[in-house]
Amino acid sequence: MVEPRKCHEYGKEVQRKLEALELVEQLGSITKAARILGCSRQTLYTYQQVMEEEGPLGLKRINKPLKRSKNRIPEYVENKIIELTLLNPHGTAIQLMKVLKEHDITVSITTIQNIWKREQLNTRELRIKRSQSMNIEV
Repeated sequence: MVEPRKCHEYGKEVQRKLEALELVEQLGSITKAARILGCSRQTLYTYQQVMEEEGPLGLKRINKPLKRSKNRIPEYVENKIIELTLLNPHGTAIQLMKVLKEHDITVSITTIQNIWKREQLNTRELRIKRSQSMNIEV
């Protein structure tokens, strides 16, 4: 019999996965354990593999930073769009597109709108509010 681990030692998520692995050992069958736990066999095989390679801390889910899509525009262009938007928060996407062309940056109106949406600048009121909060004179 395995001594129960303290829940706070690794966290509830890891504890749940460790208990699943203990059930596999007790039953001697991954298929039976998967049915009881309501998860796939592959999940239990993955838990076993991670446990062998990395130990209990490997079972903890770690949020990795999202990679930038290869099709996404460069970061400096996004920053320029945000900067110009905050300098002229009353402007439209079409007006901003024309200003960007003066800076030798060509993007579509949809791209500008998507960036505004992602940065929560998609309405004129939001752009003005952000501009004022950054003490940029409108």
